[in-house]
Amino acid sequence: ARRQRQMCIRDRYMSRKHVQIDVMDGNCEYRLVEISSKNIVQLNHTPIKRNDIILLQPGDILTLGKTDVVFEIFEEEATQLI
Repeated sequence: ARRQRQMCIRDRYMSRKHVQIDVMDGNCEYRLVEISSKNIVQLNHTPIKRNDIILLQPGDILTLGKTDVVFEIFEEEATQLI
């Protein structure tokens, strides 16, 4: 079963559906997919292209609109996904 979570950020420079983070079952990998945003998405201050799939690492900085989000994995959360 796939669980979905949404995060709401108030930033007028973000699209309604800006990016998606997929959890790859069994190995706790997190993949970022840029989905049809009208504005540039950056990973660690480097722009990514639409439909790029990026493996996220703890401490990565996502710039969505004008908002920076730091990606972190908490052990308790990761063990619940296995």
